[in-house]
Amino acid sequence: MKKTLTLLTVILFTACSGLSNDGERILDTRETSYEQADFSILIDSDWEIIEKNQFTSGVPKNTIVVFRNNMQNEIFTANINISKISINDNSTAKDFALNSIEEAKNNLSSFTDISSEEYQIPQIENSVPAYRIVFQGKESPSSVKVRFDQIFVINNGVGYTITGAYMPKEEENIVNNIKEMLESFSLN
Repeated sequence: MKKTLTLLTVILFTACSGLSNDGERILDTRETSYEQADFSILIDSDWEIIEKNQFTSGVPKNTIVVFRNNMQNEIFTANINISKISINDNSTAKDFALNSIEEAKNNLSSFTDISSEEYQIPQIENSVPAYRIVFQGKESPSSVKVRFDQIFVINNGVGYTITGAYMPKEEENIVNNIKEMLESFSLN
C-alpha cells in the first residue's frame, strides 16, 4: 500500500494542549503526524524525516523511517527509528524484545540494562501487548555511549521496533521529547 505522509499543524487558541472536549488527543503546534498504512507516530515538527530512499548504506535494511533531531551534534544526534521484520512463529512481544536485547548485549561494549516493562500500544479502539526496554552501550570501545529506549510489538506477523537513541547526558527537554514521540506510536 502506498504510504502517506500527513503533515498536520493545529493552531491552538489556548495555551494548553492535550485532550479535546471529547477526550481525543490533539496535536500541539510543534507536532506532525507521520502515517503509514499500518502505523502512525507523532513527531516534533522541527525534526528531520529520513525515509528509506534517502538512507545511507549504514542503515539496517529492516529500518523503514528515521526521525532525526534538528539540533545536530557532531558526536551523536538524537533520533528515533522504526523497523519492521516478519515474525513467523508464536513469539510474544516480550520474546521479541528479549531476543533483540541479547543481540545488543553481544554487539555493544559497556552494555548496561536500565529498565524493562510490559507495555501497551494503542490500536484503533483496543491495545496490543508490547514490551519496552531501556539500555545503553557503545558501538565500539572508543565510541560515545548511547542510550536506547525501545518498544517492541508484534501485530499480524510483523514485529515493530521503535527506537529512541540519545546520549545519556542529553538535554532533558530532548529526552522528554523522544519519550513523548515513542509513546505516541500506534497501530492502525
